Amino acid sequence: MLNTVTFDKSYWKEIKQGMSSKVSAFDDFPYDFARKTGTSEKTDRKNINRDNGVFIAFAPRENPKLAVAVVIPEGGFGSNSAAPVARKIFDAYDWEYGLDGVPKKNVAPASDPVQE
Repeated sequence: MLNTVTFDKSYWKEIKQGMSSKVSAFDDFPYDFARKTGTSEKTDRKNINRDNGVFIAFAPRENPKLAVAVVIPEGGFGSNSAAPVARKIFDAYDWEYGLDGVPKKNVAPASDPVQE
């Protein structure tokens, strides 16, 4: 650990309450997790606004194992561009390490050819 930041518990409670965006990329996600979509703007040289897709999340909500932040330049809304990328990251981590501490690669169904 390189650094520790301490906040009053009421601040963390407020942050977690605000991180509950509905995100279709996570409709079947099996964990309670904190997440927030967003869109940031940048203005190009021709003075045209471009939307960047933004998504931040950590899982599980209580005792998180993984935090992810994704920014897709000129990706539009974060729920459409950045969230699906984050979902793949969470799924890969869950497969290898387990967001609940149990790697899913170790609990694959018996009919899985990898296990046979």
